[in-house]
Amino acid sequence: MDDNSIDCIVTSPPYYGLRKYSESELEIGREESPYKYIDNLVKVFTEAYRVLKPTGTLWLNLGDSYCGTGDKGDYSDPKDGNRNGQSVSITRKVEGLKRKDLIGIPWMAAFALRERCGFYLRQDIIWAKGNALPESVKDRCVKSHEYIFLLAKSEKYYFDFEAIQEPAVTSENRPFGIQ
Repeated sequence: MDDNSIDCIVTSPPYYGLRKYSESELEIGREESPYKYIDNLVKVFTEAYRVLKPTGTLWLNLGDSYCGTGDKGDYSDPKDGNRNGQSVSITRKVEGLKRKDLIGIPWMAAFALRERCGFYLRQDIIWAKGNALPESVKDRCVKSHEYIFLLAKSEKYYFDFEAIQEPAVTSENRPFGIQ
């Protein structure tokens, strides 16, 4: 693709250690550490930065992963054979993290894209999942959100705030008689 040719990129790359989409060990998300995962994302988004116009934006959706003990073997989720979080993320030991630590992948990625690619980190947006999938954990709440980061190539970029405005909901104008 040509340099400075794209207005907007919206993407959700594979999350670290949560799914197996192919048999390739080179697949993003299957790296041996979250640090190598971030390095691979930086390589991809360096190219995204190159093709974005100076007024371009990148909207990045990323979920997080937990650190584990490394003792669950080759577990495969019986409901979804491609989901192997038990063997990749939840069970993988990570240098500098404790068992059960939330790794912080979304923020690691956002900071790396700002520092190493040159993006402006403009906003973190919380995608609140109203109907999140249940989890088998019993010692924390279910993860019911993900981050969407708005990153820009330049200080001045295209952003149509009017297109995303919604009318304020007050007690006088609530839809469908909601109290």
